[in-house]
Amino acid sequence: MAPLEARNIENSILGSIILDNTLAYKLDELSKDMFSVSYNKEIFEIMKSLYKNNYTLDIPTIKTKLDERKVDVMVSYISNLSSIGETYAIDTHINILKDKFKRKCIKNSCMNLITEILENKDIDSSLFKFENDIKSTVDQDIEDKDDMSSICERILDFLENDKEIGLKFGVPLLDDVIGGLFKGELTTIAARSGVGKTALALQIMLNCASQGKRYFL
Repeated sequence: MAPLEARNIENSILGSIILDNTLAYKLDELSKDMFSVSYNKEIFEIMKSLYKNNYTLDIPTIKTKLDERKVDVMVSYISNLSSIGETYAIDTHINILKDKFKRKCIKNSCMNLITEILENKDIDSSLFKFENDIKSTVDQDIEDKDDMSSICERILDFLENDKEIGLKFGVPLLDDVIGGLFKGELTTIAARSGVGKTALALQIMLNCASQGKRYFL
């Protein structure tokens, strides 16, 4: 098994949901791309469709839908999934699967960058694509700075399980472009007189206070 694959984890997640349909909402935390086994990808998509349409996620129903799609999966395979399901550990298993998926995405982005460099493609375009790919992978739940140095730092933070979360400005444009305020940084607001620097600073201050943080003020 490849180091970044987790087939037993995949099987246990699907099996747990088959065992306990009250866990079906966990499917919304996952995506087809997170699964490495082709059968599991198909089963996941069918289970998600059944859940969306309020159907029971049991072995006969899943098998019927697989047959309709002409996916040759034996009933015994689905039964084996349910036999190794561990409902008490589903959150842990989902976190492991997400972690493996992020690492695969980071590895692929790095390999693509190296390939483009070796092929003498435009370095600025290659770096821009790399930055966007990494940012979308590492920062799925937070907004952050998007320069190369910060992205590299966040990759290391992710790999060491110690991610820094920025404090949002509370101004959508600034949060999208800059990513937020971070410890150890000096943020300067500059513009000509009378255009609203003080008003903007006060708005940011109020937004920071509303987030329950004071160390930036």
